[in-house]
Amino acid sequence: NMIDELGRNKVEQAMLEQSATLTLPPRLENVSLDDLPTGPGVYLFYGDNDALLYVGKSKHIQTRVRSHFSGVFKSDRKMQMVQQIEHIETIETAGEIGALMLEANIIKSRQPIYNRRLRRNGQLYGIHWHDETTPVPRIVSIDEIDPATLGHTYGLFRSKKQLQETLRKLAADHQLCLKQLGLEKGKGACFAYQLHKCRGACIGEESIQQHHARLQSALLPIRLQTWPYKGAIGIRETHPDNDRQEIHIINHWQYLGSATDEQEITSMLESNNPWKLDIDIYRILEKGLRSSRDIVYFSI
Repeated sequence: NMIDELGRNKVEQAMLEQSATLTLPPRLENVSLDDLPTGPGVYLFYGDNDALLYVGKSKHIQTRVRSHFSGVFKSDRKMQMVQQIEHIETIETAGEIGALMLEANIIKSRQPIYNRRLRRNGQLYGIHWHDETTPVPRIVSIDEIDPATLGHTYGLFRSKKQLQETLRKLAADHQLCLKQLGLEKGKGACFAYQLHKCRGACIGEESIQQHHARLQSALLPIRLQTWPYKGAIGIRETHPDNDRQEIHIINHWQYLGSATDEQEITSMLESNNPWKLDIDIYRILEKGLRSSRDIVYFSI
């Protein structure tokens, strides 16, 4: 991050020096980029008839918006988008996690034209496996996942085909048995054993316990994390330039909303919204809780 490396003053000065090279969109209404917020938040680009073109987030909104107009376009698609911009809206947040979650929610609910990442809320599938209760890995949809067993779910995939391809690759890389992975049925040796790519769990040459241990090791890099707290937590973020605070309420990786007082927190905790894993929110929070240098979180 440029601000972390150089400091905010140097970044702002560099942007001023480069202002002469900025290529502003021809349709952009009379707006001064210098008036845009210099803290964290979300920015929205609008085109003709208030069509939402693009949503982005940044720790430093003004710097990020300026970068879109630097005159150096990495693709024709980006240049096409910039030429259509007629209006810019900004929404400030207290910190980066708030900006990330707001960006994800806006993109999914409003489907901006030029956002590809996060746009689709389609069906997702995971691998559910627990050697004691589910000896053979089972394909589950995201709607079937129980928050209490999230630690026995591995990966989330856009299709069953993609999931099965991943299992087949794991089998090839780790000499796993296709039958023990639920990819083949019937009696006798699996096809991989005949190619000397299975250690024989299908015909008793390798014990099921040994195979399960190797399967667990192979799946470990894509395992989803069980919620590490007894209940809900609050993540408090404070704006870098003022005293503004936001408390993000999270329960079992589900984002319930942002609150500013106890009454709002209570209301969110008492809401009866059904639990559903949002993989984008999960990834934001899982990363945020691992690198909690700039945030404070507490049990509720």
